[in-house]
Amino acid sequence: MKITVATLQDLYGPKVKIIHVTRHGIKGKDGKHITLGCLDNIIRNGLPRLDPRTNVLQHGTDLVRSDETGTAASLWIMRQGGKIEKHLPSMPEITSDALFKKAYTTEVDHAVEVKGMSDYKAVKTYNPEVFKDWEETLQKVIETVFSKLSESDICLLPCHSPTVEIIYNIYAKEKNPDMIMKMLHGIFVIMNENGKIITHY
Repeated sequence: MKITVATLQDLYGPKVKIIHVTRHGIKGKDGKHITLGCLDNIIRNGLPRLDPRTNVLQHGTDLVRSDETGTAASLWIMRQGGKIEKHLPSMPEITSDALFKKAYTTEVDHAVEVKGMSDYKAVKTYNPEVFKDWEETLQKVIETVFSKLSESDICLLPCHSPTVEIIYNIYAKEKNPDMIMKMLHGIFVIMNENGKIITHY
């Protein structure tokens, strides 16, 4: 079954809080911004499984690609008759250049580029201390975002890989260390009526 916001509301009820964590758009040649073509595509067509009722935007990181993706998605939502009603301030601890430089050692890069290992598994295997800190930080981030949401809110959180994969595996019933998230694709994180946090892909 393809998981969407609508199916999650059917499963957990219309008041469920939902965070749509998605990977940013396609990186341009400058290595910093996403391409103009990608921006145009998001504005015209949205993101995979992005619900036009999404009403909260979490400004994700200190990397501009995240905010570019969120801004373009906001314009698509407006074109569907929706509106971002609440903007949550940036949380650089989600992902940053400094964190990437710390996480991606020579061994991690080799594991990803030569061995074909997922970023999640490579960082966890070859840089376990940084991975553990990152995982604990992201758990606090998700809990903080949920604390700022009201019942029925749908929040978009654009970020990077392996941030998406780490968040997924923190709360997943069945972990998937080999997950490799495609550009613009993402996961859903929900908080049920008992306060339990669960991820769906």
